[in-house]
Amino acid sequence: MAAFDPTPSRHVHFVARLLATNWPDLEHLTERDVDLQPARFVTGVTNWVLQTYLHVREGLHASGVETSISETIQPDCVNVVHRDRLNRLSRAAKHATIVGARADRPPFELSDFEVLQNDVQPLAEHQFYIPFWPQPGLTPRDPARGLEIRNVAYMGNTGTTSPWLQSASFRDALAAMGVSFEIRKKQWSDYSDVDLVIGHRGEAPCMLIHKPASKLINAWLAGSPALLGDEPAYLSIKRNPLDYVSINSAEDVIKAIQRFRDDPGLYERVIKNGFERSQAYTVAQTTDRWLRLLLDHALVEDQRVRANKTWPDQLRRLARQKMQSKIFKWQYQREILRNKRSCQSDELLAN
Repeated sequence: MAAFDPTPSRHVHFVARLLATNWPDLEHLTERDVDLQPARFVTGVTNWVLQTYLHVREGLHASGVETSISETIQPDCVNVVHRDRLNRLSRAAKHATIVGARADRPPFELSDFEVLQNDVQPLAEHQFYIPFWPQPGLTPRDPARGLEIRNVAYMGNTGTTSPWLQSASFRDALAAMGVSFEIRKKQWSDYSDVDLVIGHRGEAPCMLIHKPASKLINAWLAGSPALLGDEPAYLSIKRNPLDYVSINSAEDVIKAIQRFRDDPGLYERVIKNGFERSQAYTVAQTTDRWLRLLLDHALVEDQRVRANKTWPDQLRRLARQKMQSKIFKWQYQREILRNKRSCQSDELLAN
């Protein structure tokens, strides 16, 4: 067994898989490459670990902190780890301080400092809210488009997208207004021709409560007003009616577009409000949040955290984490089934 090193660490290590396979050029990448190569930064683990590493490395070095990255946890220092990477007992983790990104997962019990991507629920002492990184390489809406609404887009995967949003009748209704609708499963960074962003999904509530407010934040940064379902993360950061338009059906979308067309000044005010709100969620602001967590908390507490870790405590944490996963899976399946039955009932009533 490795002996405990009582020396306070000035070292932050990042842990990600498949580095040799997918990131052979990592040592040559800089922070600028996140925006230059957005297609490489699409998965949760990639963004939570690799993107964070590239953004905070310079700030840590400026504070005299060594940084490194590999596929394994390193003992005797602070490690930044995604929840998917630590789901069993680990000798290295027992001798390390773990800063864990929970992402769209149940609680990360094996982490010593847990990063949450929304502030929907009250934070415990060891938890920190850090927004998910803005869309890499984001190209804002072209101001030359003026205030006319011609293109509406959904940006993202469609696995849980509400059926009405993908229906031919919805697309036809928009076309009758002279509005085109596009589902972009790729090129999420290009908002240059997007006049409105739309998002609505039929997801289980137990999953939605963990989701980030990314679609709203990216819309603010892009200057494209957002029409969204009232997910917990959106409601949590909503401060005024201009932040986004709440929708729950195709009819709501049609009404929102008509309202903007009837009042171009409202459309302009929403864009301006989004720009003002976006300033709290820029890459620079998110980088600063990470640096404050690492410099002011994880590194300061590193020695104490490592000194107090025991195998019985690690075993109890692992048991809680696995139980949380089982409860989450059971609840998710139950809620998805309930949603499916509800949709079937609505269809029967409609017919």
